[in-house]
Amino acid sequence: MRYAYHKPFMVHFPDRYGWQYGFTPDIKGALNWYTDGCKTNKDTGGVVYRLGSKQKHNFSLGLHTTVFQAKIYIINAHGMENTEKCYSCRTLFFLTVKKPSRPLTNSKLVWECHQSVTKLAEHNRIKLALVLGHMGIDENEIADQLARRGSFHQLVGPKPAFGISTKVAKEIIRLDEWETSALAVHSWTKVG
Repeated sequence: MRYAYHKPFMVHFPDRYGWQYGFTPDIKGALNWYTDGCKTNKDTGGVVYRLGSKQKHNFSLGLHTTVFQAKIYIINAHGMENTEKCYSCRTLFFLTVKKPSRPLTNSKLVWECHQSVTKLAEHNRIKLALVLGHMGIDENEIADQLARRGSFHQLVGPKPAFGISTKVAKEIIRLDEWETSALAVHSWTKVG
């Protein structure tokens, strides 16, 4: 277990009213990155899309990756990429549709993401904002479509891409037991 109480970045949780009547990430000179994840029956896809540019990247993270893992991975990877680009004195917005986790974590991925964004915040103003889905925010709708497309790409690398959550593991076991028992019943009825 690790504690991440130090947050040198801002986190916004605007509600529907806030998005409709006031909150805007459009700050002059800011780099706005929309992130999203999408799980289909084929795979989980992720995307990072930069507002006001053609910069976008969507990809597959495999069947057993959760949407939460996809979103954390995207923010982490993009935080590291922006650090490598040596951005400084910039305002960077990461807009996502998942609230950040509590200060206590046992997730290596969440911890790495926190460290990545903290390092980027050493020379920049970082803001994470929760985007409520289906609010008619064009950029978020684009990110949603791109994440869905990403789920249809082929995962490059070992599977699973991340550790499997307890919930996913239980679901895999439940489905495997059901398929095994259904197969046994089907075989029994053919024999008899």
